[in-house]
Amino acid sequence: MSDKHGNARKGLMANTALLVGAGVLLAVTSIAEITTGSKALGIISLVVGAGGALPNVLGAWKSFSNLEYGETMKKGVIAWLVPTGMALLNLAF
Repeated sequence: MSDKHGNARKGLMANTALLVGAGVLLAVTSIAEITTGSKALGIISLVVGAGGALPNVLGAWKSFSNLEYGETMKKGVIAWLVPTGMALLNLAF
């Protein structure tokens, strides 16, 4: 296994772990927003966060299987940034 492949695999695993953490944070903040604040904002942020994260994480794994390491890292980072941004939006309002 080449160093490039090993580094991409480690990065993909880290991005996936960050996605899980961001998903939990998004779920908690969205539920809190739905129950105490704006129901519409909570639902929209949950849908946008999940809708932005899932295709990107699946695309990252697909890119990794196609040996496209740069695309793997880009999609992996986007996958956890979207739900994190939506969670921060929930916290801000």
